[in-house]
Amino acid sequence: MPGKRWMATIRYHDGTKPLFIEFEKITDLHDSVERDPNRNSIEHIIVTPNRSFTNHRSFTNPGKS
Repeated sequence: MPGKRWMATIRYHDGTKPLFIEFEKITDLHDSVERDPNRNSIEHIIVTPNRSFTNHRSFTNPGKS
């Protein structure tokens, strides 16, 4: 079973260890950030496609033939 469609790395400027999360929809990331007790210390968030999901056979990319 593949993971979620997206991955995010959340880095903090206060020394908190980076948080790595997988999620299905971009709105799920918003919900995770809002629940994060360290959200006021976020330095940056990097969002990338989850390669284990995009390489799964059931994934279709309408932009490629």
